[in-house]
Amino acid sequence: MQYDKATLHSGNVYQIFAYVKNQDASGNGKVSGMLLYAKTDGQITPDYSYMMSGNKISANIMLS
Repeated sequence: MQYDKATLHSGNVYQIFAYVKNQDASGNGKVSGMLLYAKTDGQITPDYSYMMSGNKISANIMLS
């Protein structure tokens, strides 16, 4: 939580972004990445999708 709003850990987002950009050496945007979070009893479940420098980065909850 930051400013009474749920947020992702920016370090996790930028780490997956770095992996994606390294794999997309040609820069065509055909590589995407996803952060999976384990399901908890918490009320907040991540379900986000961003375009970062032409690549799709998602964060989702992993359902069993």
